[in-house]
Amino acid sequence: ERRNDPDPGMQRRVRSELNGRLARILSIPVLPFVALPLGISAKRARRASGLVIAGLLLFLYHHALQFGESMADLGRIPPFVATWLPFVAFAASGAWLFTWASSRPGSNPLAALAEWLSRALGRTPAGKAAPT
Repeated sequence: ERRNDPDPGMQRRVRSELNGRLARILSIPVLPFVALPLGISAKRARRASGLVIAGLLLFLYHHALQFGESMADLGRIPPFVATWLPFVAFAASGAWLFTWASSRPGSNPLAALAEWLSRALGRTPAGKAAPT
């Protein structure tokens, strides 16, 4: 029996920390793909709301990574899955936002989302007459 065997809990924490740090490092190249589409707008008010949404996305992403690391530390989720699943979701949302904005120059994804939600809820956007 070897006495220098590392504690399995310590191994999980180290793997979780390593994966979390790598995911955060690789998030840096993804940030422009999230920020640019949300910052593009012809009106200042929409641009400000886009920056607020981008900040909220970063906040949620950071907390999803922390939650995943905590679950991995406890051994409930494998460290790879716990840290890379939020990264993949963040990168996919950045890719979708960027693709959407590049296919519709001058429009803001937030305005389209608000319009889609209002149609889905059966409401008409402000300033437009209800269909007869």
